[in-house]
Amino acid sequence: MLGKVKKWFGIEGLKIAVRTEDHYDRSEGTVHGMIVLKAKNDEEVEHIRIKLIEKYTRGRGKNKLIDEYIMADETFYQSYQVEGEVDFEIPFELTYQEMISQMDEIQRKNFVLGGIISAAKFLKKAKSTYRVEIEAKVKGTKFSPFVSQEIVLR
Repeated sequence: MLGKVKKWFGIEGLKIAVRTEDHYDRSEGTVHGMIVLKAKNDEEVEHIRIKLIEKYTRGRGKNKLIDEYIMADETFYQSYQVEGEVDFEIPFELTYQEMISQMDEIQRKNFVLGGIISAAKFLKKAKSTYRVEIEAKVKGTKFSPFVSQEIVLR
């Protein structure tokens, strides 16, 4: 009985880790890496969902604003049998479409205005961080294992 409850809640169940590169070239439009699944007992993964999210922050103190944009969202509807006490590795490649603001576009194209825009971004403390989120749906569990990893786009 206790084992069924643990399985339903995902306790002592499947664990996810992700290995990615130190940084990615923004112009390539792809992020790739390796998903590592670990379990104490045999588990069946029904599908895996991968997202690339940009977190855009600007402002300071009370005026600080944070927006999140989903750059890519992909679900792999392939089931995987994960054996207990054995690492199961799945390579992935995620293609994304970068969202470029008008200010960024002007900054990249115009050398003179690019410096002014860089200074404005610095004063406004505008910056973006990126993360990869991976979630696996495991058969027989209510709560899905989840991992989030920050990455650097240059």
